[in-house]
Amino acid sequence: MNSLWLYLGLPLVLIGYGIFAVVRRGFQMKQLVADGVETKGVVTAKLEYAGGSGSRRSQRRIAYSYLDAAGAEHRHVSMVTSDFWNGHTEGGPIDLVYSRSQPQVSAPKHLVDLSREALVKAGKL
Repeated sequence: MNSLWLYLGLPLVLIGYGIFAVVRRGFQMKQLVADGVETKGVVTAKLEYAGGSGSRRSQRRIAYSYLDAAGAEHRHVSMVTSDFWNGHTEGGPIDLVYSRSQPQVSAPKHLVDLSREALVKAGKL
């Protein structure tokens, strides 16, 4: 019975969490479009993870920090394209958008701009 959990249950839990994370981020992007505040942040780290076995692609993420209107510091890590990753340096500035109603929710400005364009095209904005 325990091995059945490992072979069926664990993959289902991992897939469910993946779906949850994608849907949650989608709602966050919609929130950033609706009540976003533009700000400048600081790149705190550039992270690169090798792709899976046999893959030549890697995941690139940028970690950043920013201050909200109340002066509270927030940190986030965002997956970005290679061009965006290469265009930023650790310790350098980054254009961001954070949510006025939930300042801990943020994203690089170019990703929020892309979300805004998609929502306009879909007729949801």
